[in-house]
Amino acid sequence: MVGFGRVSPTARFTGATWRRHGLSPEGLHPRSEQWLAEALRLGAPLGRHLLLDDMLHARHCAIDRLLENAVICGAITHVVELAAGHSARGWRMKQRFGPALHYIETDLPAMAEEKEGLLSRAGLLSPQHEVRALDAGLTAGPCSLSGLLDTLPAEGGVAVISEGLLNYLPMQAVDQLWQSAAMRLRRFSASYYLTDCYLAEDNTDLMTRTFVGMLSLAVRGRVRLHFQDVSSLSARAQRDGWRAVQVKRCADTGLGTDIGNRPGARRVRILCASAHTGGA
Repeated sequence: MVGFGRVSPTARFTGATWRRHGLSPEGLHPRSEQWLAEALRLGAPLGRHLLLDDMLHARHCAIDRLLENAVICGAITHVVELAAGHSARGWRMKQRFGPALHYIETDLPAMAEEKEGLLSRAGLLSPQHEVRALDAGLTAGPCSLSGLLDTLPAEGGVAVISEGLLNYLPMQAVDQLWQSAAMRLRRFSASYYLTDCYLAEDNTDLMTRTFVGMLSLAVRGRVRLHFQDVSSLSARAQRDGWRAVQVKRCADTGLGTDIGNRPGARRVRILCASAHTGGA
């Protein structure tokens, strides 16, 4: 089993959260993560006042719903998920859409190696479902998003997902990622970009500021709230090359009110963008 040192603690925690909510099968998680999921389940009644669990659950389900709608309408045939961690979204989407959907999960080399091994040993990989090493901070080369997108056929539509990633990147790296993705995605017949975002105006309380500081210590790097409000988020996305931009609350993505309207869920916005006019 790969030790905790090779994979970030946040990847372990989010993986355990997906497991606790029944969003991923047991075989996708190392034993240590399964124990953490059980601890989260047992501790849930004592931690209902905390926002993190609701936030992670809502953003994951909201992105799922938006991606499903794009695939159902026929616009998207390829999905690239950045920093996929132990998310089971690729497996769930392949279970639903089968060979009609090409799903590529990506992460840094250590996480990608572990993820591919877990999926393979559990029999959860299927044709047109693969795991690749990719560094979202690179703008060129075979391990960059641009390099990966250049290998896909132009006839289909491509969705790119970056759940849980942007707040760990400096704004310059977010700009580079968005600019590169928007430029490369224009050669496809359709494009869709989904990511979670956190606005400063939604997260001004002391509890959130304390949590952000603690998380920064845990990941040994700064965790950032890049955008003040919806207007600044939309303007930055458009400046970086996204031609169609929408910012949605989780409750506005079709989720039931039990998930989308919880206090933690209200802290999350989902950016839905496209490199094509009218595509988001």
